[in-house]
Amino acid sequence: MESKFEETSFGEDDFDLDNNETYIESSGTLEEIKFDEAVGALEDILVCDDEFTSIQNGFFDAHCAKFTDDEENRVEYTAIFDDYTTLMEATLERMLSAKVKDFSMHDFEKQLINRKEDIAGEIFDLLLSFSDFTEFKAQILAHKRQLEGGDMFGDLLVVSNIAVGGDNEMKI
Repeated sequence: MESKFEETSFGEDDFDLDNNETYIESSGTLEEIKFDEAVGALEDILVCDDEFTSIQNGFFDAHCAKFTDDEENRVEYTAIFDDYTTLMEATLERMLSAKVKDFSMHDFEKQLINRKEDIAGEIFDLLLSFSDFTEFKAQILAHKRQLEGGDMFGDLLVVSNIAVGGDNEMKI
């Protein structure tokens, strides 16, 4: 039986591994394509963009000392959370508008609600932190612990393997 596919071999020189561009095959409706393009740009911003990270960390640096890990929340947290939400939403809208032609945050938000299962968990959690106080508080407290020289895992017990030698000496 004759193959419908032509065998192709590639050499090392056929790929530019230093090129960080991503090519996406577009299929679907125009709305789906624009959504996919916006989600890709959003992932780039949230995960890789130094400016976005700097803005978020700057906000956390300025406000994390005011937060404590108590169940009871202070009244001042509400204003800080509102400022964070406004700052991060405006930053995302500005950055997405620069990356996606004819971007509309209003349309994108509606699509996110209808297609939230299409968003990676980590990205969805970060987006949720812009509108969910509990998620925001967890992030700012983790940032505070990191600044204080702790880790983000709290009181984590670290266990390592220890080999015992033939003469009952412990070797580390």
